[in-house]
Amino acid sequence: MALQIANNVESPIPYSSQQSFTNPLVLSCDGRVGAVLEYRLYLYNDSVSHSYADISIEIDQLDEEVDLTGGTQGFSLKLKAGDTNPSEEEWKTIAAANSIELPDISDTITFLPFWVRMEVPANVPVRKFRDITLSIVAMEATI
Repeated sequence: MALQIANNVESPIPYSSQQSFTNPLVLSCDGRVGAVLEYRLYLYNDSVSHSYADISIEIDQLDEEVDLTGGTQGFSLKLKAGDTNPSEEEWKTIAAANSIELPDISDTITFLPFWVRMEVPANVPVRKFRDITLSIVAMEATI
């Protein structure tokens, strides 16, 4: 048990962790027309015996076929903390492959919202992006 990421608060089912791939976050679009995909996700603590401080979420990409995190080739992946969907102008100020910081969590009822945005340009060949992870970095303490 630890910090988890899910797509809803009412009945959270955590996305895969530790590269288990049992419930991966899957994003897909039609590359012929391109797409901008935005998702609100939630970070939460599922452990009653631990609290977490100095929390950050980082984008890691191991597959080097397409530079999804660097913003080159027209592809980008960005993060934004908060409950409100950022405007187009706000997204433009965020660098691709950025990291975000979130408040401390010391209970199992707090869900911290954040946004993920993936941009795919039009007229690109069909391909799969894989081995892209959201890494959670935090200081853990026993309660």
